[in-house]
Amino acid sequence: MDTSTVVLPDELSGIWEGCGGSSPKNTSSSVKLHFRLDFSSDGQLQSGREHDRSRELEEKLPSGSLWLRDLGYYSLKEYSKLNANGVYHLSKVKSSYGLYDEEGRRWDLVDYLEKHCKTDIDMIDRKVYLGINERYECRMLAIRVPVSVAEVSIN
Repeated sequence: MDTSTVVLPDELSGIWEGCGGSSPKNTSSSVKLHFRLDFSSDGQLQSGREHDRSRELEEKLPSGSLWLRDLGYYSLKEYSKLNANGVYHLSKVKSSYGLYDEEGRRWDLVDYLEKHCKTDIDMIDRKVYLGINERYECRMLAIRVPVSVAEVSIN
């Protein structure tokens, strides 16, 4: 699941508020188009200025499904519900959510990866907990990328 922002003519800004931009023309109106691989239900449109999670799409995925979503939909509570219903999900880690090991120690994401990603193939597959007040059990998969890739991602 992902969203794409579609720029509309400025004349539609009264209906669909845009997210602005550096151009003086066609930046005051846009929509976000939510899309997913399973088109079993109708799609939705929303103002380009609204956050992806401001509208919940009604989902009832069968147990054993895999839900792939971008960080715009990131929600530990939602992931916890999916997990309880036997639905798997895959997402990047949002470091501001708090990362804890099995002993309950809090880690900075980079420090955790540097400490635990030390095998010959530079990867980890470990149980961790995310969240500050309520902790959500999940599986962290990480693979070290070459320095040239990491430098491009930072810049």
